[in-house]
This record gives sequence, C-alpha cells and structure tokens, in this order.
Amino acid sequence: MSVVNTKDIDDWTDSVNLVKRHGQFHTVNIKYGYIIFGLSILFISIRTLSLWFYQRSWKKSGRSTSFLNITSLPLPLSISLLTLVVAILMVINPHFEKISVSIKRLGRLSYALVPLDIFLAARPSWFSIDNYVNTIILHKWVSRLIVVLGILHSIGFLIYYAQVGTFNKVFKLVNFLGVTVFSFSVFMMIFWKPIRNYNYQLFYIYHNFFMILFVVLIFFHARPGVTFYSFINIILLFVGLLKKYIYAKNITMTEIIENPESDLIIVKFPKGLLPESYVPGCHVRIGYNKLSPLFLLTQSHPYTVASTFENRDLLASLVIKKTKFKLEPFETYSIQTNFNSSLNVCFFNSVDNVCIVCGGSGISLGLGIFEYLKRCIIAEGRDIKMKFIWVTSKEEDAFILQELGIQGVDVFISDHSTDGYEVIEDNNEENIPLTDLSNHSQDSLNSFEHKFSNTVVIGKRPKLEAMLVKNLSKTIDYANKWIISCGPTSMNEDCALIAKKQKCRFFSEEYAF
Repeated sequence: MSVVNTKDIDDWTDSVNLVKRHGQFHTVNIKYGYIIFGLSILFISIRTLSLWFYQRSWKKSGRSTSFLNITSLPLPLSISLLTLVVAILMVINPHFEKISVSIKRLGRLSYALVPLDIFLAARPSWFSIDNYVNTIILHKWVSRLIVVLGILHSIGFLIYYAQVGTFNKVFKLVNFLGVTVFSFSVFMMIFWKPIRNYNYQLFYIYHNFFMILFVVLIFFHARPGVTFYSFINIILLFVGLLKKYIYAKNITMTEIIENPESDLIIVKFPKGLLPESYVPGCHVRIGYNKLSPLFLLTQSHPYTVASTFENRDLLASLVIKKTKFKLEPFETYSIQTNFNSSLNVCFFNSVDNVCIVCGGSGISLGLGIFEYLKRCIIAEGRDIKMKFIWVTSKEEDAFILQELGIQGVDVFISDHSTDGYEVIEDNNEENIPLTDLSNHSQDSLNSFEHKFSNTVVIGKRPKLEAMLVKNLSKTIDYANKWIISCGPTSMNEDCALIAKKQKCRFFSEEYAF
C-alpha cells in the first residue's frame, strides 16, 4: 500500500490553480523585457566607446573627420532603429491564439525602456565623455516611444475586455492603476507641445509628476512583476536628485549689468565656481535657492559662459535674455557649473577656419569661442580664419560688446519687420564703426585693432551665404572648416544648409531670439 503525502497533493492543487488562473502564457513575455534592457546597455556601451574612439582619433590625426561616421548617426535613423527593434520583438512568436499575450508584451517593452530613458535624461551625463545636451534629444524620443507603447497596451486591453465581455475587469484595482497611467499618458501626448510652448515650467512639473507616476503605479500594475526594472528606475531617479543637490551651490547675485532699452543683460558671478580650466561653450544652470521647495519642483535654466578661463577677470560672464525667470540683484539662487561644452577640446586644437553666426542672446556661445581663438592667434601664432556675425533686434543690445570689451564682430541690427536675409554681403560703406567700444583685454589684443574691429549695420540682415563662403574659401581642407550657429531654429537651419553646400563641419545650439 502506498502512502499519499497530503503536502504533495496541496502543492499539485496549487499548481493546477496557478495554471488555470494565469494560463501557460503567463511568463512568456519576461524574456523580451530582458532583451530590450540588454540592448539598452549595449547601446550605451557602444555610444560611449564610439565617442571615446572618435575623440582619440581626432586628437591623434588633427582632423575632425577621422572616424566621424561612428558618432554621426542621424537622430531619425537612431529612433527608427530603436522602433524597428521593438517591432521585431513584437512579431517574434506573437501567440495569435492568445492575443492578450501580445498586448501584454507592449506594456513590458514600454516599462523595460524606462531605465534607458532616465539614464539619457541625467544632468550632467553619467559619463564625462558624453554631453547631456545631445542625450536629452534621444531622451525625448525614447520617452515618446515609451508613452506610445503604453497607450497601445492600454487601448489593446480595453478593446480585448470589451470583445470577450469582461470589461468590468477594468475596475479591478491592479488594472485601474494601468487605466490611470493611460489617462495621464494620453494627456501627455495630446498637450505635450502646446503646454511646453505656452509654459515650460508647467510642462516640466507635469513631466516629472508623470514620470514618477509611471514608475510607481506600473510596479503595482504589471503581472508578472517588474521589480527588477522598478528598482533600477528608483535608484537612477534618487541618484539624479542627489547629484542635483550636491552639485548645486547657492550664490548671491551681486553684479547684473543692463541697458533699460535692451532685452539682454550681463550677469557676472565668481569664476572660482567654475572648473580651474574649462572649454569655451560650457554652461551653467541657475535656479531657485536650493533651500527653497521651488528648487525641487522647478527646472533650472541653462546659460552659456561667455568668458574664457584665460581672462584675468575674477568674474565669469553670462549674456542672458530677459524672461519670466528674472535674476534680481542681491537675491540668492542655486548654480550648477559642471556642464561641459558640447564642442570637444579637439575642435579648439585643430580648427583652421570658423564662421560664427549668433542671434540675440546666442552671442554668449560665440563670445567664448571667438575670444579663445583670438588668443590662440596671438599667443600661439596660429593661422585661424575667423568670421563672427551677430544678428540682434535692437541697437541698444550692442552695449554687450562694450561692457565685455569685445572686438571683431559684424553686428546687424534688424527690426522685426525685416523678413529674411537682405543683401549685405560684407563690410562696406554702409557699416558704421563702433568706435566707442573699448577693449579691456589684458593681453596684446589692442595691437590688433586693425584686424579685430567691430562694425554695425542698422536695419538689415546679412546675406549669410555670401559672407560665410568668402571666409570659408580661405582654407582648402574641409575637415577643420566649421560653421557654428547659435540662435533661433530658422537661423540654425540656414547655416546648416550652407555648411552642407560648402561640405564643411557644422555645430549649432538653439536659443530663443
């Protein structure tokens, strides 16, 4: 006679109940989440190694085009490849006999992409070789893919429940958490751009709220569980917040220079807050006092450092457009100064020819680059062909050049009624010398006034292509010829087209005019 172990019967009964409740497909999607997570790590590794190898090659050869292709994958292609990978994972073994399996897979792939998304959004970037100005663009598109996959997952189950007559399942707590995330996701997709354009601060608060909501509620909603991804997400979010508090320092603004008729101001702060040496084009982020609740809830504002580290002035300068976020004298703000330039140090060591085009407050990027390269010409005897064009809307904006002691800029004062670029091909008799602009530099720039002198044209805009081509034609080698643009989208797009036609290198940052 055999003895039946009641514990074995209980275990067998539990197993049968588990199969009846969840079915044989309950865990089939787990591996696809791990695949997309593994590919995310692979992507980060390849990107980091590619940047390192490209910079190493550039430094060794002195040519910016050495192995450029390994880092110049266009954004649309990068996002298309990511979308293609998701699509492939969706069609592999789709289990058409149980359509809910494919619907669940959409949700799992969406959540498995969140660690990559948070990683790309880090400020500053996790690796010093990368730059968050670049990764933040990838972050935006990965975020959109995550939201779209989540919405498709939710719509799929709403339709599925309606067809099989079990729509009441929507109101079960674990499922209703998913419906809640779905509602906020739809709002995010529909009103993302209007809210962002109308009030970025409001968008920023909603964006952060939605991100935390997504990470937390999906942890309780997902079956099988997503503890692994949730743990990574929470760690990344916590460390990111910790970095923000650690890197931010409180400062009291003591020197703000402005012209009442201009939309631009100059803000100065102790240069000791910046790294001992920094690459021109680096920027800082200024926000509310770190002891204020607003520090956590609101975004900080990025500003490019307009002065070089060689300048003997003990203060660093920012050129800022007046906005709703006002910097008031003798008020305390937080400042983060550890944001590297998007331009690699190899650019400054190898450039032979550069045209800088700036609009409005975008001059802050151009000034640091221009002043550094002028010193390379003087101190190192380098033969660098330069052209600096600044298009701004008010004649009073020119006080920026006078206050900072800048020489060598072609200034075009264009009122808002002027459309397009009028035919002003180069300096001519219509240009008015800015003779009252003094040069306060501490080096030998004064002896080069004949070469570096300011001119201004009032009421017209430059014919960019004619002016830039004239300077670019002075150098044969395309590898180290650059057009750098910093201004509104239309200006950057015009400069990008010129660079493409002239087959030279191009770099831009977008600033509101």
